[in-house]
Amino acid sequence: MTITSSVQAAPAVGSAFSYQGELLDNGSPANGSYNFVLKLYVSGDNTAIASQNFNAVTVTNGLFTIPEVDFGDVVYADGVELFIEVSVEPSSGGSLVALSPRQRLSAVPFAVQAEYLAANGASNGEVLQFDGNDWVAQAVNFSKWTVNGSAINYTLGRVGIGDNISSPLARLHVRAVATGEDPLRVQVNASTKFMVHENGGVSVGTSGSAPTNGLLVTGETNLNNNISQASGFGVIKYAVYAYCSNGLSGTGGFASASLIYRFKSNVNGQAVTIENGASGNSFVGECEITFPSNVTSAFWVVSITGNDPELGAHCSATASSANKLHCYGIRERDGDKRPVSFNLLVF
Repeated sequence: MTITSSVQAAPAVGSAFSYQGELLDNGSPANGSYNFVLKLYVSGDNTAIASQNFNAVTVTNGLFTIPEVDFGDVVYADGVELFIEVSVEPSSGGSLVALSPRQRLSAVPFAVQAEYLAANGASNGEVLQFDGNDWVAQAVNFSKWTVNGSAINYTLGRVGIGDNISSPLARLHVRAVATGEDPLRVQVNASTKFMVHENGGVSVGTSGSAPTNGLLVTGETNLNNNISQASGFGVIKYAVYAYCSNGLSGTGGFASASLIYRFKSNVNGQAVTIENGASGNSFVGECEITFPSNVTSAFWVVSITGNDPELGAHCSATASSANKLHCYGIRERDGDKRPVSFNLLVF
């Protein structure tokens, strides 16, 4: 009794496959009902690792099909070379005959096995990952973000969003390079409250166009600290309450030194200082005030304190330093320099 056969994958996903062959009895095609036993062996081993019986298989003109051969998925786990041994006997009775040689299991069942991977110890929420030697169960972790209920967070470094930003420069780096693309918008109930525009401007309280590289604010603004404007105009940079003396002790009953009663510096918080006269010289009613920044291109307003209608105060830029103003008191009716207390605002 001889047999020729082929192995085909079953249409359903799984570890089962169909077994087809031709059975000859004394060289002629067999007909009738036969019992088959299929055993699976590892190459070079005579101990079967799996076995299945199939009774009353119809053989017609020598041809037969066993549609559901299933040794289970575990036998394929190690990827070793496997062989099938077929034994057959007439269903009406007789001796079971093992046919030789054993037939090597072709690659088709392994393709089926790839679609039907064994659990291999994985539990719910885990996947199988290949570690170089074997498939091992691992927790699902396809993202570097950590999920905490309905929230996610990222603690591994910097995050970049936008165009050509493979190396973010901050914990959150957003970049827009395309025309018409605004980098950032924050809304509350579909109303824009904060927006960074493509021109570099920032809008607060509105989506309206901000000045290029500037700021547009809509709504009330409450300031809990000082406003500092190191350059440009429009915001008070310095507020000074000062006294220009004659610099001469005991002369005319005036104080001997110019002084600053108080000041406010909105440029880096640095101090404002004063000295007598012009460049340190002693002239009646004259003083020079030194600021932390250039004031020659700024605007300033001077107003005296007290009720003397004839007394005035003036300040002007100096040639000696761009950071200084030369101030003096003057009696308007005759132009005499006089000591004076005054307020000075620099914008």
